[in-house]
Amino acid sequence: FGKSRFDARLQGLAGRWFPTVYAAALGNLFRRKTRLLLTQSVLAVAGVAFLSLASLIASLNLTLDNEMARSRYALKLGLASDQPRQMVQDTIKAADPACSVEIWRRLPLELSGGRGVFRQKGSLGLQLLALPAGSETYRPRIESGRWLQADDAGRAVLVLNAETAALNGIKTGDTVAAAIGRDRQTWQVVGLYRWLAGSQYAVEPVYAPLETIEKSLGGDTASLALVTAPVATLQDETALLSRLSEILQQRGVAADIYNTHGRLEQRGYARNQFKPLIGALSGLAAMLAAVGGIGLSGTLAIGVLQRSREIGVLRAIGAPSPTLFRLFMLEGLFHGVLAWLISVPLAYRAGAPLAKRLGETMFGLSLDYRFDFAAAGYWLGLILLLAATASYFPARKAANMAIQDCLSH
Repeated sequence: FGKSRFDARLQGLAGRWFPTVYAAALGNLFRRKTRLLLTQSVLAVAGVAFLSLASLIASLNLTLDNEMARSRYALKLGLASDQPRQMVQDTIKAADPACSVEIWRRLPLELSGGRGVFRQKGSLGLQLLALPAGSETYRPRIESGRWLQADDAGRAVLVLNAETAALNGIKTGDTVAAAIGRDRQTWQVVGLYRWLAGSQYAVEPVYAPLETIEKSLGGDTASLALVTAPVATLQDETALLSRLSEILQQRGVAADIYNTHGRLEQRGYARNQFKPLIGALSGLAAMLAAVGGIGLSGTLAIGVLQRSREIGVLRAIGAPSPTLFRLFMLEGLFHGVLAWLISVPLAYRAGAPLAKRLGETMFGLSLDYRFDFAAAGYWLGLILLLAATASYFPARKAANMAIQDCLSH
């Protein structure tokens, strides 16, 4: 089928390891190299798009699973105004004795550094979230330094958003001036966290020990109640959230709807942020796969026309119609296998930068990357189905051609 060194080597290897029809189909695949390159380009791009999209979804799920693992509560109940801590705890425990409750306080906060105006990542400002120093209910993704520890109780330490710290040139160990109500003092930054925010229009939290706040400002109130309960499904979570909110409302405690949610609900909300982009990428991958299938069908149809005399000679020496049909079907399937072999390593290399860029764009952090190896198997089956569909009609036409028509072409 060719005279180059590559053609001769391929013909020798194929003739040694494959049956005659398979060897001939493999040789025909590389007969028109320019046409092969164009067809493979479209099929490989479709494969890279499909596998990158699948890996992107897998990376998103991994990131959200890791974030959920850092949140060990089931529900977060926001209160419209501060309420007595003991009353909130007793009300929730009375509603469901299986629940355990941790109380946080939410306070307005103003920070200032040595560079003039303090810039912040959160577009709606800062708020101080005071939680028990030894709490294990929530632990954000720490980028530098450490999270709050039990021995931080009573100390003026806080954990700041890493992006806000970068905007103001703040590093772990630096101090900032903080105004919390009427109290103004210097606080030390012991850790920087990376923020997984579902929207850029959000209030940015700054974490500090609850014991320090109570020591400075006094009071024994609750702004947020983090409830830990055996909740397995979104339906159970919604039912428990509704029941607790209703009981608190009966006690005259109004809920803050913007800070009242379940962990599973938040996970679904974060996933919804990606749906428009995932839909666009899915449409692009489907379009590329369809174009690749059309191109492959056209390539094989042209091959049938150009090899009409060859088909006539094969029929004249005894090649039956099923053999000719199988010859062109195998050529199309070899196209699919080759496109799969090209697209998998390319997608493996392209998936990580894509996940990093998308995570930084949507959430302000790099997604925890995971290549979806199962999707590689799905794509192999899909590309073989696409190749078989594209090859069927050209192969059937070749199998039905008469000797006289072939030789007079």
